[in-house]
Amino acid sequence: SNGSPKHMVEQLHKIRRAQPGDEAGLVELVTKGMPGYPFESVYDVNLMRASLIFPTDYRVVSIDVFGQIVGTAVLGNLGDYMQEIKRVVVDPSLRRNGIASEMTKHLVGEANNTGIIPWMDARADQLGMQRAGLKAGLCALSLESGKHCVYHHLDQNGFQIGPGRETMVHITSLTTDLSVLTEELAQWPLILVEQLATNMNQALMPRPKKIEVVNDYLPSAVEVKRRIESELGNNGSDIAVISRGETKMVVVKPDASGFIVNIDNKGLLPMIEWGHEMGLQTITTYIDIAQIGMLDLLVGAGMSPTMIRLNQSEQGTKVIWQVGWRSTANGSPGTQRSSDL
Repeated sequence: SNGSPKHMVEQLHKIRRAQPGDEAGLVELVTKGMPGYPFESVYDVNLMRASLIFPTDYRVVSIDVFGQIVGTAVLGNLGDYMQEIKRVVVDPSLRRNGIASEMTKHLVGEANNTGIIPWMDARADQLGMQRAGLKAGLCALSLESGKHCVYHHLDQNGFQIGPGRETMVHITSLTTDLSVLTEELAQWPLILVEQLATNMNQALMPRPKKIEVVNDYLPSAVEVKRRIESELGNNGSDIAVISRGETKMVVVKPDASGFIVNIDNKGLLPMIEWGHEMGLQTITTYIDIAQIGMLDLLVGAGMSPTMIRLNQSEQGTKVIWQVGWRSTANGSPGTQRSSDL
């Protein structure tokens, strides 16, 4: 038989859905395998247990022959048609043995069996998670820079590398004809197409992060959370939803980012200004590429087209190209200060 370490690991562990009682093992695993994660609830045994008793997502664990949890991955949120594969963590001593790929394949299979569209955003430096998504049959579509601002981020050796905006590889199970993208972009003003292309090219060739610039312009996680909660109150959650008129934004406190999910003409600019005043470093929204009537509104609000992705609202509907637009607190994409962060 094959005696390779990878083969042995595959034979000596199993994957099952996480359940109450797994919380201590999960906290121990993520403490070792995901240091510096901005959602600190993953390190809290009581909060982890509550998430297992009342799950809002589908979490799996990988168990070794001794009954120890050596890996975990999440598909969520339950009830959504498109669900993200996230928080893929493997014990550092067992990486490169196929565990992440097996868990990801399991989640893709669960999604396919229940009529869910799986996708994932893997950090540009998370090669293992990227490989796991590709081995599970997903396709890498685009790079999305600057959606999140991670504070006190640690590398795989536990060394502090400082805060900074993350570039994510968007990996999806959706496919469509690329010619549709070019045809619909041809309806856009050329200056915006060039701006989108420039921002996407910068994601492919990022500038080295300058720690001294980061420290000057990015407030600490504690300061950002204080600002947000002084404005919104402390709801006991890492997530808050705020409104300005009909415009709604999901605020992700630990990484100082906002995602606008509904837009009206009067509320967009005040929402962006409010978000940056309270400490949000990046604000993102996605629009269907054919929504040409939205372009002037987004430009007028100081947003810039930066990324593309695919979306499908429900089963049987058309797969749509979307463009992600971004506003940053420290200058628009492509400026010297912004690119150094």
